[in-house]
Amino acid sequence: MGSSVGVSIIKNKKALGPALKKAWASSDYVMVQEFIRGREATCGVLEDPKTGRAFALPPTEIIPKTQAFFDYQAKYTPGASEEITPARFPKKINLRVQKMALEAHNALGCRGMSRTDLIIKGSKIYTLETNTIPGMTETSLLSQAAKTAGIGFPKLLDIIITGALRNARKHP
Repeated sequence: MGSSVGVSIIKNKKALGPALKKAWASSDYVMVQEFIRGREATCGVLEDPKTGRAFALPPTEIIPKTQAFFDYQAKYTPGASEEITPARFPKKINLRVQKMALEAHNALGCRGMSRTDLIIKGSKIYTLETNTIPGMTETSLLSQAAKTAGIGFPKLLDIIITGALRNARKHP
């Protein structure tokens, strides 16, 4: 369903059954994967409206304050998370995060915009997912990163709309 609805972190086998029940209540498809403890980050990608060439925005570090991870409550409850753009990772890590987000955008054939979520554990970076339709309010993660890059919300919308029109002409 998105927004981490139905997601659980289990710490023992006994918790697996209830976690699966919760997940099945939210979706017809369930995925189980290894938990990677690390720092959460996200990185938006936009496309230049004139050239169509994709570029990465500054990464954002996400620090859940009230939850164990960036779940639905941490995402949508005011003050439940701290979002820091640009992320406070070393420059080398931020550049790798941007490169990975750009590579994911291109490999998946995304157009216009995307936002890739990652976990940073030491010097290793793990891609969690790429959002092809990320949240789009003035306070959403993509908008925050664009603002840090000097792209205000009206300009961000112009970039996305112009890119969509260009792509519609290219790929009718």
